[in-house]
Amino acid sequence: SDNAVQAAGPAPSFERVQAIVLERCTTCHSLHPTRAGYPTAPAGIRFDTRAEIERQASLIERMAVQTTAMPPGTCGH
Repeated sequence: SDNAVQAAGPAPSFERVQAIVLERCTTCHSLHPTRAGYPTAPAGIRFDTRAEIERQASLIERMAVQTTAMPPGTCGH
């Protein structure tokens, strides 16, 4: 609804989104993952570039915002 959108406030800048994605996602979802045990990006999903982030925006929202399935180990359990 319109009220839900208004309650969320204005959309963050791409730079803010990119900073969060770099901090929380690219340790695994990158051409060169830095997280131990991840020699390649899971499912081939990478967020190294603006185009990759924008192309996967709905997936990022679903996995990290709506379901909190990503990043793993952050759901508080």
